[in-house]
Amino acid sequence: CRKEIDFLLADIGEGITEVEVVQWFVSEGDQVEEFDKLCEVQSDKANVEISSRYTGKITSLCWEQGTIAKVGEPLVRIDVEGEVDAAPAAEQAEEPAKAEPKKQQQAKPSQVHEPSSVAAGSSSFINDGPILTTPAVRRIAKENNVDLRTVKGTGKNGRILKEDMIAYLEGGQQSSTVSAPAVAAPAAPLPFAREAQDVEVPIRGYTRAMIKTMTVQATVPHFGYCDEISMDEVAKLRATIKPIAEAQGIKLSYMPIIMKAMSL
Repeated sequence: CRKEIDFLLADIGEGITEVEVVQWFVSEGDQVEEFDKLCEVQSDKANVEISSRYTGKITSLCWEQGTIAKVGEPLVRIDVEGEVDAAPAAEQAEEPAKAEPKKQQQAKPSQVHEPSSVAAGSSSFINDGPILTTPAVRRIAKENNVDLRTVKGTGKNGRILKEDMIAYLEGGQQSSTVSAPAVAAPAAPLPFAREAQDVEVPIRGYTRAMIKTMTVQATVPHFGYCDEISMDEVAKLRATIKPIAEAQGIKLSYMPIIMKAMSL
């Protein structure tokens, strides 16, 4: 008999309650095997690839790409055959996202694409495999409406570096081989810094964790204390013994008197 089960999003790290769905490796109607990659998610700490615990057919994706998924809620629905244990388990969490040699299509440097008439800064390059990059590069791409599949990465295993994104936005030609990162001209302003208007950007991933750490002290109650002390007698004492100190070559201030009083 066949049964449709909910594949729950497991706790991928201590204190993590939600993650952002970065990209899906499957779509509705796909047949998956156990340990096949389903999606890549981004938490406050790292990017993680989630793999399937079951063999079956994907009937529904519960979250769209770019949305926030809650830990403990269904991630996908899978139609499986036979009796299975649908309880969530900690082993659903995989190692942080990285390039795997098997079951992964990578962009090959030798790929040849037909030339096309496109705008400056765009490319005929299309990456059909998983996109390897950092959250900072994804944020720049999102702010500039850039499809990361069209950006050719020069990093290890085709990883898209920040320099690759800057070169893409400036309309420069990217190197087809892995080489030293291109350095932008110091005088050339970045395209994404030219806009004068305000832009609202969702606070997610590493940025949210950083802001939370920087602002948490504002929630801690502050305590201040002050007191007033009459220094009239101290002034008279200093005036009395100041000539004696000067005779010995000592410049007498209020500080040694206060320190002596605090130590009593």
